[in-house]
Amino acid sequence: MFIEIVEYRCASDAERATVASWLEAAIPALNRFGVDPVGAFVPVDEPADATPDETPDKTKGAKRALYVVMPHETLYSVASVRDQLANEASLQGVEVNLTSSLLRPFAGAPTLERPATGADRRFQLRIYESPSVVTGQKKIEMFHNGELDIFEQVGLTANFFGECIAGPRQPNLTYLLSFESTADQRAAWGRFIADPAWKALSSKPEYLDDVLIRHITNIELKPLAASQL
Repeated sequence: MFIEIVEYRCASDAERATVASWLEAAIPALNRFGVDPVGAFVPVDEPADATPDETPDKTKGAKRALYVVMPHETLYSVASVRDQLANEASLQGVEVNLTSSLLRPFAGAPTLERPATGADRRFQLRIYESPSVVTGQKKIEMFHNGELDIFEQVGLTANFFGECIAGPRQPNLTYLLSFESTADQRAAWGRFIADPAWKALSSKPEYLDDVLIRHITNIELKPLAASQL
């Protein structure tokens, strides 16, 4: 499986509303093409960066953007879906700039999950850019050597973890967290920051953030009504 993240950059609130309406029709079409489930999100606030130990109330999202998360069973699906959408008569006529990233799921988290399903659910899209391919792989190793388990234990439940294999800001790893509410989100991050196992793992010389991470992007998201995540 592969995971594609598409970011639509809109010039105005009206344009973003048009794209959101287009997505309501596009998501069922994507399902027919074998892409299921599809997540569709808008940012909560203005752009801001985050550090690994920041609580979510200090981080924000990117204005006038929409984010779509699509799982693909094959690389052929990645290549063909855009053409299939373009051939759908009911979906023609919307023009907007976009960027796309293709992720390969972590071996320790190979599927796309839906841990949060409530009406007030909240999401965090986090991108860790590394100085080099070697340090990027080392950060992925850190997740497999304990960080994935710590995330699960403290309630940082993820839709996916993936390594970017095509797209901007490489090398990077990207993951999407989901929570039933903002209160759950803040509580989980509080447990994570205080967790003894996390403190021990992150203090190892080979896993120091200053060595493995060049930049972190944190985007707070809420789902569109049509989102399947």
